[in-house]
Amino acid sequence: MKYGRAIVVASMLSISAVPALSAESATLKELMTKVVEPASNAVFYVGREAPTTDAQWKALQIQAAKLKEAAAKLTTSTYAKDKGRWMQDAKLLVDASNAAVTAANSKKQAALEELNDPLYTACITCHEHYQPKK
Repeated sequence: MKYGRAIVVASMLSISAVPALSAESATLKELMTKVVEPASNAVFYVGREAPTTDAQWKALQIQAAKLKEAAAKLTTSTYAKDKGRWMQDAKLLVDASNAAVTAANSKKQAALEELNDPLYTACITCHEHYQPKK
């Protein structure tokens, strides 16, 4: 399956999961695995095959919006581990996801590709501080 079609399918599948992930009911792990991970992957892998149709761009825009919403949730009292380091790390994801929404809505693939480093930095920085070591 071509990547662009995969984004459309993934977006449609994950849309149905979003209502079940309210800030009151979703665990941090659920938010990360069901929303942040697939949404960030859509941004990370946009360089593999550029969206070319309106449907592909719309699917990518949905994923970017989900990432932005999830990033904002990470700054709420439901998820925040502390008001210092956690908030600094979460802000990295908030900033990257806001830029992803802007780029996706403007259909600027190059701008999305340039977000790989900031998005990766946001993820790895938080994981270094808060993800349990295996």
